[in-house]
Amino acid sequence: MSDVRVTPWQDGSFPAPSPELLAGMKARRPGGELIGIDRVLLKSFPLATGWNGLGRGRADFDLPLTWSRASSWRRPSDTPVRGRP
Repeated sequence: MSDVRVTPWQDGSFPAPSPELLAGMKARRPGGELIGIDRVLLKSFPLATGWNGLGRGRADFDLPLTWSRASSWRRPSDTPVRGRP
């Protein structure tokens, strides 16, 4: 991590996040290894909890998204939109 103004949370730091919060963050990462942004977010438990909620929302989103060169996510034009013919 470069030029971070917040000291990232480290294993064993006090106060420790709840086991559920830590497990939720680790579950989103390959091998359960926290990355830099996770450790910075863990300095604020409410912020880390909200971040985990966003990840769950993305995982539950059932509309396929594609990346375009215009640097934006868009719905493929051949994908039907629910509620429209």
